[in-house]
Amino acid sequence: GKKLIHVCLDNGFELLTMLKSNRKVKVEGIDKWLSIRDISAKLEETSLHHVTVDGVSYRFAYLIATIHGLDGRMNKILLVQQDSKGKKSWLKFRYLFSTDARMRAWTLIFLYRKRWEIETFYKFGKEQLKMGKIRVLKELALLRFVLLIFCSYTYLSLRKFETEFFEIQEISYYKLQNQEIDNCQSQMISWVYIQGQQGRPLNDILAEMHLVEISA
Repeated sequence: GKKLIHVCLDNGFELLTMLKSNRKVKVEGIDKWLSIRDISAKLEETSLHHVTVDGVSYRFAYLIATIHGLDGRMNKILLVQQDSKGKKSWLKFRYLFSTDARMRAWTLIFLYRKRWEIETFYKFGKEQLKMGKIRVLKELALLRFVLLIFCSYTYLSLRKFETEFFEIQEISYYKLQNQEIDNCQSQMISWVYIQGQQGRPLNDILAEMHLVEISA
């Protein structure tokens, strides 16, 4: 949000991100707020420029505009459509935003493509590795989160190779993760049951599991 933008600017960083289609902007030379979705809907195909980035074709128009929370500061907003790879139509518009109004369209698209790899990394961790409920803000917690993703991915990759080798079938990381969690829970329940049968005190069992007893 606005707080993140100001933190970046206060520390000498330029911000590059994607805007939602309902974002209101005030274009240079026009003294009223307009949604970028409405602006893109009125664009003529002949007014769009073309550029190729990493072998992918794009067409775009750009705005020099301000947004709420950055009143008085002009930014670059790129209205971009990507080639649909062989189909007659282009993909829907995306709206790229940079606090550096001088940034070239090619550079903006190139940098955002690199940034998008980070998004797919987190999406994989949250969806395939079942870490979607983890919320972190501090640097140490973020480093631990990334380390957990790499460790989990490495372990599951080894298990995936073994499973596919012996069963001769493909298995997704998500399904394999579910199987591993179920196995761990079954083993934990069995272990707790055996400890109880052997007369071990509950507090000792919970302490070894790094848990605490919850009293009524």
